Amino acid sequence: MYKNLEIKLKEKNIILYLIGLLPLSLLIGTFVAEIIVFLTIAFFLYELFIFKNFKFLKNNLFLIFIIIYIYLIINLFYSSNFDLSFNRAVFFLRFPIFVMATAYFIKKNNYNFDIIYKLWAITISVVIIDLYFQYIFGFNTLGFTSPWPERLTGFLGEELKIAHILIGFGMHVLIFYFIKNKNMRLFYIFLIIYLIILFLVNERSNAIKGTLIIFFSYLFINEIKIKEKIIFLTILISLVVSIVSLNKTVNQRFFLEIKDIELEKDKLSNYIKYTKYGSHYLSGIEIFKQNPILGSGIKTFREACYFVDLKKYYKNSDLYKYRCSTHPHQVHIEWLAELGLIGYSLFIILFIYLLIKSIKIFFVNKNSNILCPILFVICHYLPLLPSGSFFTNFAAIIFWINVGIIYSEIIKYE
Repeated sequence: MYKNLEIKLKEKNIILYLIGLLPLSLLIGTFVAEIIVFLTIAFFLYELFIFKNFKFLKNNLFLIFIIIYIYLIINLFYSSNFDLSFNRAVFFLRFPIFVMATAYFIKKNNYNFDIIYKLWAITISVVIIDLYFQYIFGFNTLGFTSPWPERLTGFLGEELKIAHILIGFGMHVLIFYFIKNKNMRLFYIFLIIYLIILFLVNERSNAIKGTLIIFFSYLFINEIKIKEKIIFLTILISLVVSIVSLNKTVNQRFFLEIKDIELEKDKLSNYIKYTKYGSHYLSGIEIFKQNPILGSGIKTFREACYFVDLKKYYKNSDLYKYRCSTHPHQVHIEWLAELGLIGYSLFIILFIYLLIKSIKIFFVNKNSNILCPILFVICHYLPLLPSGSFFTNFAAIIFWINVGIIYSEIIKYE
């Protein structure tokens, strides 16, 4: 009976369909995406326990995950608010298992990315069409309007994070189908459409990250000649400059808001300091100074920020009033403030391990499937640029599915 169920699951590629539906589920609601994560994990654990296939968990990545999880549990008991930290700390374990499950089922189905990327392509295409519709008419195809008229939200309604879905899944699809079909004309058309909407959404940080993913993924595609790369990358840069210069709302967000910052001294650091994000960063740094080893605990920034004094940083400004938020809006500062040096070091070790392994695989085996997930993870770790909370379910699911794809390629060549 168990063997028949295993064959049936493999023949129908149920798990690959679930992974392929992740972007759609995030549009419907994070709870739906969590159900997909749960089902993927459930099928994975079923196969591990029923067929005694525990060898798959005997690897360095899972060991790093376990060490991180043990630390999060220890950190929980030192948290400044146990109740706030509990869910994020205890249930973090699902993400390492989800990474393992994703890699396991992709390998089991002979690295058949067609199902996954076909479903991703359909979802991302519909999202992009819907966003252009909202840009033209002021509301999307379902009648949703953005709470900020200068930014687009599409199917997410009042939530300002649609670009995170675009950069988490979009370029992956373009690269995959380009490598598969070698249709340059369609590739360039869709790439330009994709790039333009990234900026029209007007999520500044995600637009920058998305542009970096586009730039470097295109740069490292082996199938395109160097001369053609130089020409198109020049066009790409010119297009970005044109959008930022000619579109009033984009220009306001990407240029004028930064230009209007009043600086005490003409230093690059002040362009960050004298923003609302800068006050969040400074709060996080102050919290870290108060709790350098263990941090204040996961999700406690929203409380600890009220007990820091930022007036010393803002002598002629009242930006210190914006010191508080649900999170510090920068992943490195979030780790330092809430997890301390120990937690920060563990996540950096995880990052370095993934990068060393995956970049080596890309350059040795010329495997383009791994390129965009690598770039997405790198952009996620970029310092200074604002980011969502690392432990928020929406962002975490997008991040860890990319890590799962990276790890599926790592075990392919080990």
